[in-house]
Amino acid sequence: MIGIIVASHGEFAKAAVETVEMIAGPQDNTKAVVLHESMSLEQFEDSMKQAIQELKKNCENIVILCDIYGGTPFNVTSKLKLTGYEFLAFTGFNLPILMDLCFSRDCSLDEISERIKETHANSCTEINPIVPNEESEIDL
Repeated sequence: MIGIIVASHGEFAKAAVETVEMIAGPQDNTKAVVLHESMSLEQFEDSMKQAIQELKKNCENIVILCDIYGGTPFNVTSKLKLTGYEFLAFTGFNLPILMDLCFSRDCSLDEISERIKETHANSCTEINPIVPNEESEIDL
């Protein structure tokens, strides 16, 4: 089983996990770690370490999804990886990536990595509806 940590500035991570649960049901071994404006870097790092330790009790592997490249969640994740913590990590997460990850927990880390990359490449597309002609019907 893969443990998932979603890390973000503000409540974005928490809201993303709640949204996935609204669509797909409860997600065991999934943690949202949020950086609040009042938190220090050390406090956020402690929150990340605690989430990792809790997930390691039940999960062989952990995947961390961070909101933006270069932000505090990204920097703390990078630091933890550089100091010996073992996990797979990505930045730039969105809801399709989190959904796909939640449904791929039984895959290998290599398969998960490929799925996340593919989902990321296809998850932001322009909405460009075709204007129907008079004979067409629109179902919403």
